[in-house]
Amino acid sequence: VTATDPRVSVAVGGKGANQAVAAARLVAGSRPVRFVGQFGGDSHASMLEEDLVANGVDVSLSGRHPDLPSGTGLVMLSPGGEASSVVVGGANSAWPENDDELVSTMVRAARGAAVMLLQREVPDRVNLAAAAAAKAAGVPIVVDAGGVD
Repeated sequence: VTATDPRVSVAVGGKGANQAVAAARLVAGSRPVRFVGQFGGDSHASMLEEDLVANGVDVSLSGRHPDLPSGTGLVMLSPGGEASSVVVGGANSAWPENDDELVSTMVRAARGAAVMLLQREVPDRVNLAAAAAAKAAGVPIVVDAGGVD
């Protein structure tokens, strides 16, 4: 596929980030909204983190990987408006290998939460740890399974 349009735009986002911002806007500061992800060591990570914080999202439980790029989604639009995309996991694929550390993070994320929203662009073991922590805390779980083949 060869692109014929010379324009490229960069936007902050990603399924989890977009959902966290939407949730923060919905509760308008009346409840905390936490985003637990993995930031890379590039300028896109700084842009995403700054946008999340500016929208009232707590990112303090997120990891940072200075030697990896941020996860990136490339969305291609055809002249007719059809979209196709490629997701490159980057740092968001690099979750702690230590299960105790992962579980501890998810327990802190679930503490006091009204709901735990999971999505499938992270390794399954991350979602399993998050779901177990939410269940133990009596927190309802919502899974956005979109985008998984």
